[in-house]
Amino acid sequence: MKAVLLALTGKGYDHLAIREGGTASLEFLRVTFGDVGEEEQRIIAAWKRWGWRGWWKVSETRPLPTQHRPASTVLPVLAAIRRCAVCCAAAMRSSISASSCRVLALTLACAALTGTAAEAEFTDGLTAQQILQRMATTYAACKSYRDSGAVTNFFNRQHIDVKPFRTAFVRPDQFRFEYHDPTPEKPYIVWAKGDEVRTWWYVRPGVQNQPSLGSGIAGATGVSGGSAHTVPALLLPDRIGGRSLASLAEPTRLPDEAVDDASCFKLQGKFADQPTTLWLDKETYLVRRIVEDTKLAITTTVYRPLVGKEIPAEELEFNSTDQDFQTSPVNTHLNSHALLNIGGGEIILILVLLFILAMLAVGFLSLIYLIVRAVANRPPPVPSTLPLDVANQNQQRRDREHVKLLAIFHFVFAGLAFVGIGFLCVHYFIMNTDFSNPDMWKSQQQNMPPKAFLDAFIWFYLFMGVLLLTGLVLNGLSGMYLLQKRNRFFSLIIGGLNCLQIPFGTALGVFTILVLSRDSVRQLYAGGAEST
Repeated sequence: MKAVLLALTGKGYDHLAIREGGTASLEFLRVTFGDVGEEEQRIIAAWKRWGWRGWWKVSETRPLPTQHRPASTVLPVLAAIRRCAVCCAAAMRSSISASSCRVLALTLACAALTGTAAEAEFTDGLTAQQILQRMATTYAACKSYRDSGAVTNFFNRQHIDVKPFRTAFVRPDQFRFEYHDPTPEKPYIVWAKGDEVRTWWYVRPGVQNQPSLGSGIAGATGVSGGSAHTVPALLLPDRIGGRSLASLAEPTRLPDEAVDDASCFKLQGKFADQPTTLWLDKETYLVRRIVEDTKLAITTTVYRPLVGKEIPAEELEFNSTDQDFQTSPVNTHLNSHALLNIGGGEIILILVLLFILAMLAVGFLSLIYLIVRAVANRPPPVPSTLPLDVANQNQQRRDREHVKLLAIFHFVFAGLAFVGIGFLCVHYFIMNTDFSNPDMWKSQQQNMPPKAFLDAFIWFYLFMGVLLLTGLVLNGLSGMYLLQKRNRFFSLIIGGLNCLQIPFGTALGVFTILVLSRDSVRQLYAGGAEST
């Protein structure tokens, strides 16, 4: 019953006088099967007369013996147990089975103990929502704040990501945040003083000026595991949008726990349907620990905060290179462990993908080779019964029609490439508008994606743009050459490249190779070259 009660309510028995199961069992057996006095005989008579209604008509039973008497906070509970035992004794003399009554007695006793434990908990009288409000007020009103800590993302035993960070803030407008990913040689810095906001990241060396502090924080939020946003959003709620710990959904208060020898409130709730647990210092209402289950990983963020203390000027400078993070030996071990083990499965996956791509390339090249060889080694055509001049004229007419169709389809393919370039431009404009405007994310539960996410897409846009532009130019030139009946070999090469663009490019490429490999088409091109 101890385990069941603890699992259902989250409350233990440490505050009760009887905390040992053996003593509780002896007391229950004594009041159930021991000597029954006159007063308890009256209770049994009430049971026989009123049935279960007799439970509510009984008065307090006789005191317990001294050696079994609990503290005053437990007396109502044991009194309820004894009432239940007396009613069970009466029931055993009637039609109800003894085993059923014992189960009922234990159930009612467990419910009584649960109610007493719940009443005895949280003597400060604070609810989860009140604690969150005090936390938000503390951060929003503090004159200065500084912290150091680490975000630990536990994906699996082979993939543990640890990112140390630290924050310094002096109201009204001096701010500096820095985190490392994951070694001290790879920092991300967000700095603000007044309306001036700067960022620096090792991925893009050089100082970047930001339009607002919210924009600078948004760029570092994702890659820092959320540490760049969590506390700054509480310190400056009017300048930094997005989710806030103060808006934790369905907050529930759990038994208090200690974090680093500091007594803390423990709250549980949800952010976007993700279970989240908070530990807040009972004296300062500052965040000490956050645990989130993101379904991809278990994210634990540990803080060592100080509020209202003087902050050295060098900690607020943008170009500070101080790397003395106060990380624990455990975090240091996890970090090195993650660096040594990360990438094993990823490397195998990359090698497999490269092997598949290589096999596909070999397959396409082999297909083109087989098509060209089959065309070159095809059997001679069956002699026509028509006169030679008439047969040649018919063949030339068919060749001209086929070459003209090839030219039209090459122009169509170039037009599709032009449409693709236009689509890329529109898509980039939409993405850039969404990712560069922090106001669009204030009403969203998710944080604004980092700027590095858009930068990665820019390289994709450039690659696809160059690819489409190349296809547009080459297919346009090939269409012109086909109309002019010249540079046959160039059109053959373009046809082979088009074969890589499944499925329409493959069909056009194969058709191009088949038509341009005919002897009659070679003669047509030779005649066209002589005429020009």
